[in-house]
Amino acid sequence: MAFFKGEVHSSALSMDTSINVIMPQDLILSSTAAQDAGIEVAGPCKVLYLLHGLTDGSCAWSRFTSIERYARQLGIAVVMPEVHHSFYTDMKYGMNYFTYVADELPKLVASMFNISLKREDSYIAGLSMGGYGALKIGLSRPDKFCAAAGFSSAIDIERRINEGIWNNEQLKREMVAIFDGVCKEEDNLFWLAENAAKKYPDSLPKVYMACGLGDELLNENHMLRDLISTLPYNFKYEEWEGKHEWAFWDVAVQKALGFFFEK
Repeated sequence: MAFFKGEVHSSALSMDTSINVIMPQDLILSSTAAQDAGIEVAGPCKVLYLLHGLTDGSCAWSRFTSIERYARQLGIAVVMPEVHHSFYTDMKYGMNYFTYVADELPKLVASMFNISLKREDSYIAGLSMGGYGALKIGLSRPDKFCAAAGFSSAIDIERRINEGIWNNEQLKREMVAIFDGVCKEEDNLFWLAENAAKKYPDSLPKVYMACGLGDELLNENHMLRDLISTLPYNFKYEEWEGKHEWAFWDVAVQKALGFFFEK
């Protein structure tokens, strides 16, 4: 496997931003680059977009889990972007992080690496804030992602906006900048799950969710679990002993990949 850490320029964000990519070494070159070099390559490669949580960044998954080893076993690429505290949202007063990750990022990485843009080859997952982002993107773009997974996900954004549950003044200000006190339909996972089931009944993504029994977000994960269980998704929910911690997420991503790629 090869590991790349660098920066790309995002038109959606109007700035350079960090990105980490894990690739099977024999599939690195894009088909165009390989053709120009007179080299034959297989592919393009299936890809997992793996999203970080509120308090970490684009390096976190590669630092605290064995995701490279899991990717090697499956022969897939893993793309890990940087979104800061954006909640993977086109912010009211800020930058368009949803557009960046959901729409621009796949095209960017496919232009540089031998990574597929096909729906059936594109997967997305994340933890905590990134779990919210992965489910949000997967449910909003079922035409682009065949599966989505959220681990210990921050599900209930409307409650976070309306009740101001943050005890951190900086986070309170950031939530205003992101949502401006309003949870729009496109930011509400419950609405997105029902809307996708109505609009895309024949092309719904597989959905995987997991949460630790000792996690403070367990109840809101149960709420979304209970809703999706009534809808026609290929859906799997699991919980076991664990808290909001990397030891749990390292196991969860393995279970999600098993569900995604089961035969």
